[in-house]
Amino acid sequence: MGFRYIIRRMRAIPLFALLLAGCAATGPLPEDELKNYRERLITRSDGDLTVSTSVLSDVESETVYGVPLAEKGIQPVWVEVENHDEIAYWLLSPGLDPNFFPASEAADAFTGDSRKVNRKLTQRFEQLAFKNPVPPDGKVSGFVLSNHDEGVKMVQLDLVASGHLKSFSTISPVPGFYADYKERNAFTQERYTTEEIINYTSDESFRAALEALPCCVTN
Repeated sequence: MGFRYIIRRMRAIPLFALLLAGCAATGPLPEDELKNYRERLITRSDGDLTVSTSVLSDVESETVYGVPLAEKGIQPVWVEVENHDEIAYWLLSPGLDPNFFPASEAADAFTGDSRKVNRKLTQRFEQLAFKNPVPPDGKVSGFVLSNHDEGVKMVQLDLVASGHLKSFSTISPVPGFYADYKERNAFTQERYTTEEIINYTSDESFRAALEALPCCVTN
């Protein structure tokens, strides 16, 4: 029922709103700002849709936005959608984070006394935001501002069109978090020799090895 309701609401959107959104495409970012997190892109495809995502570290987000987003609990997720279908798709930001931050509201968290600075900051946030829709045979990219996570982040993307729903899930690493298991030698030292490690290449052989293990151990 919820999905049909979304589709009905989408059909009710006036044509001029679609044209306005289509004209407000996100401008390209400088290559030096894209380099680090572009190297961590995770790509998934389903039919005529391909999505690529990357989660920014605290340092990267401050470099891109010019303000310390992490201090406000905000984390940008880079989303790129390639649509080779004959219909337009819309990204549902609440699918990634039900409590995501709209660009204008996130910019307000860093506003000061200068109207000129506030205007430039708001424009920067709006420029970087992912903008719907993704037109047929088109590509749209930009950021969705989510709540802050460390280490890894579950990225869920839902894209809808009239009568269609595409969902993608990825586990994305977040640089800058030094977990205990990475720091302690107990978790990184070699415990087994190469001869002791067996690489099972089939389910049957692995299942047989498990069945051959003793039922109980004393240590």
